[in-house]
Amino acid sequence: MTGLLQKDFLVLRKTMWFVFPIALLWAIMPGLKDFVIIYLAILTLSTLSYDEQCKWNVIAKALPYSPFERVFSKYLFSYLWTAAGILLTVVCRFLVALVMKNPVSAEEFITTALAGLMSQLIIGVDLPLVFRFGVTKMRYLTLIFAGLLGGGFAAMASSNEETFWIAELAGESAAFPAVMAISAAVVVLLHLGGIAFSIWAQEKYGN
Repeated sequence: MTGLLQKDFLVLRKTMWFVFPIALLWAIMPGLKDFVIIYLAILTLSTLSYDEQCKWNVIAKALPYSPFERVFSKYLFSYLWTAAGILLTVVCRFLVALVMKNPVSAEEFITTALAGLMSQLIIGVDLPLVFRFGVTKMRYLTLIFAGLLGGGFAAMASSNEETFWIAELAGESAAFPAVMAISAAVVVLLHLGGIAFSIWAQEKYGN
């Protein structure tokens, strides 16, 4: 499976010269810093687009990789990029706080965690559908889904606005930790079901 991950990273090597400056710029902007996590996670779908163009799924069946490895490598790729997005966001937030001499609130880390969950929600919904129908048919759904989430983050234009509703929800609701745990559990179940469905779809349809 390591070889599959290396292949995907190499495929995106040239793209990263364009992606990284944008991600870095967004990471220091209050209203968009958490959207970076979603932006990087959906790079996984770009690798599937390249795979589709070069008929990789046909080639991969001739290689010593099981259907599970071929599918799970894409999920694992998204996990790595989500972790990279979270790390970039947190590091940039501390650097901005250091330069601007502003404190970093706990609510900001909550929004980062929520962005991580949202990124994996997109992956959990999109990846099985892409494996079933192909990248081309699912491209616009992905853009709409990510755009709606990105618009939500962009609407929170300042740090104060961004953390206000989180502070209310986390500070005044004793159920908030349970809500976060349930949301995480839903994402996990969605991924487990999605992996099983994706393996079936790839074996049956070869997308």
